[in-house]
Amino acid sequence: MEVRTQCLETKSNWHQIFQKKLNFIARGREAATKKNNSLLREYYSKKVNISKVETEDLISTLTLINSRPRKCLNYAAPFEKFLYEIKF
Repeated sequence: MEVRTQCLETKSNWHQIFQKKLNFIARGREAATKKNNSLLREYYSKKVNISKVETEDLISTLTLINSRPRKCLNYAAPFEKFLYEIKF
């Protein structure tokens, strides 16, 4: 009986650890989404419906955003990091 109780406690502990990790990841994604939205809003106001923006205009705006150096990437641009990762 004690072994089963210990096993259940261990599973419960792992569940709590896993849940904390998921919450941490979710907060990080939420912060990244807010940051990306704020960068996009520098070019388009909240009144603008992004789905109505011409594709070429949106691509040029996203190219500008992804060419901007980021502190979290050691002052490299996301586009530079992407090219490095695919060994281009």
